[in-house]
Amino acid sequence: MQIQRNTLSQPLLKTRHLSGKPLVKNQFAIRFSGKSDGGKAEITPTSLPILSTEQLEARSEVFTIQRPYDGELKMRLWRPSVESEKKGNAFKKDPSILFVHGENSTSAEMGPLACLLSDQHPQVYGLDIEDLGYKNSNSESSSSGSPVGDIQTPNQLVSQVYDALEWLSKTHEVPVFLIGQNLGGILATLLSSTRSDNKKIKGLVLISPTFQFSEASVSRRFRFNYHLQRILQKIGLPWQPIPFPEAYAQTPLASKGYSEKVTRLTPDSWVTMKKMMQVSQESSEFINVPVLTLMNEVDSLVNPTTTHQVHQKIASPDKQMILYNRLDNGTPVGNNLIQEPDILLRMGKSIHRWIVGRAVSFNKKSD
Repeated sequence: MQIQRNTLSQPLLKTRHLSGKPLVKNQFAIRFSGKSDGGKAEITPTSLPILSTEQLEARSEVFTIQRPYDGELKMRLWRPSVESEKKGNAFKKDPSILFVHGENSTSAEMGPLACLLSDQHPQVYGLDIEDLGYKNSNSESSSSGSPVGDIQTPNQLVSQVYDALEWLSKTHEVPVFLIGQNLGGILATLLSSTRSDNKKIKGLVLISPTFQFSEASVSRRFRFNYHLQRILQKIGLPWQPIPFPEAYAQTPLASKGYSEKVTRLTPDSWVTMKKMMQVSQESSEFINVPVLTLMNEVDSLVNPTTTHQVHQKIASPDKQMILYNRLDNGTPVGNNLIQEPDILLRMGKSIHRWIVGRAVSFNKKSD
């Protein structure tokens, strides 16, 4: 297991055991050459223009797939840039990538990182999770006011990720790398641990996984409102859905097809989310696939200590953690790593190289 602390103002990374003792020094996250990864193009700063919402939309396509039993899943495919398409793909069989977004979010908000990776990997998809990021426009709870997420069991959410995984595996007949941000990381963890024998999952990338909310991120106002509505619900009096905690409220992207974005939850849904976090902590020891964890070392929304503890418990011997703390100008890293251009580029390099190392072994087996 490796832990890397990425202080961007320093030229070198230190790879450490959890004991804190330095093992080796490398420049991998600062200088990365694609020459050693099967001929793929190097990810350079010029590969990462600041894309507008319109440009992100132009690179993606939203579509739906039919679930095996009932209902549909909303999916998104990111296309490579014109320049990347001309270079071609180095692998005969490139694994698929499936993004799983976090709470109060949609796949559209994974666009900056997804576009970066789609220039290197042709099959980059995102899943929109009903009740966690958006609400079906035909549902009763979205008929008045803002859409309300009504998550009754963890399996409701995990099964959506599983069905998307199954569809990708059958469509492309290659293993899938799951990339989960925040609560999406929890869903990917639960799926990987409960189906540890599922060979369709090639690896797991966790970006600031919400194994536990930090105490400071959930305000007293939210706690009071939650307990009040829960009591009213239990005694049969009229109650109101609760908005996401203020610290987690994200600005909705002006994205096609997302007028029904979930901004409020039922009290039971909040209980379910907390339960999922607890179960994911306990089940992490059953994860046998490679795992890469990327997080802000001083995250004020996600509890970094809990993430460290869960990372230690993961059974897979192939696991790595990369920590970020400050930007080049000394400014602390924000809580949403994907919204930090400097961090985004380095994350793209790290994830790309990590995937390539495991995709090479897959392609050798398939030759």
